[in-house]
Amino acid sequence: MRLYAGGAGAKFGYTEVKIGFVPAVVSAFLILQIGEKPARDLLLTGRIFTSEEAARLGLVNEVVDAEKADGTDAGAGGDVAGE
Repeated sequence: MRLYAGGAGAKFGYTEVKIGFVPAVVSAFLILQIGEKPARDLLLTGRIFTSEEAARLGLVNEVVDAEKADGTDAGAGGDVAGE
């Protein structure tokens, strides 16, 4: 199991569509992760979205302050492992 954290100021996007590339491989995984309609929105528009929206969509598990981002992964891993 993997846990993902997004920094509070992080920006995400599938911007390759803006220069004419179709993210075919990524699209299959994204559709499985967040569903067809939200994935279609992100993949066809190439818009930039915040870590808060990424958390709402299920792309990251939580949004953390940039100062805490380095320790979040280890802490979450310990929680999953039961430590």
